[in-house]
Amino acid sequence: MEQLGFLTWALPVVFTSLSVYIHLAAEGVSKRQMDQLDSLTDGHLCVAIGEVGLDYTTTCICRPCRNPSRCKEEARRNQEEAFINLLLLARRKSLPVIIHCRDCGDGSAAKRTLELILHHNLADMTFYRHCFEGTIEELTAWQQLLTIIFGVSGKFIRNNTGLSNS
Repeated sequence: MEQLGFLTWALPVVFTSLSVYIHLAAEGVSKRQMDQLDSLTDGHLCVAIGEVGLDYTTTCICRPCRNPSRCKEEARRNQEEAFINLLLLARRKSLPVIIHCRDCGDGSAAKRTLELILHHNLADMTFYRHCFEGTIEELTAWQQLLTIIFGVSGKFIRNNTGLSNS
């Protein structure tokens, strides 16, 4: 994170969004790392927190993996804890949040991401949902958030059909 601090100092016209990479968050985020992020977000050059969220495609965090099921559970638990802490940081700093959620196509990561936002009463924050590829039902569910902007990926507009109904 020290390199990021130097980068924003050396290039004062570069605006940043800051976070802990989601796959690294699967290994756990320390208080020291959160304190560093807190400090780095104090400057005017940090304009958002993100990408944050849940990525259920994260591979096992232990080598060699002895219990893939337990490892997956731990990774998801760590991602959720990091996600909540980063949302709370964004709330304290009045910064918008760039949301990332990815799974194997069943919508479970997006569903759980939204559940966490609503459970922690954070729906009034500003969110940007990047690389949206979901269904009409998922889009409708996310509109519970007061300010949500959707970025769509190329997969989303495949065959010029827009939203899929599956």
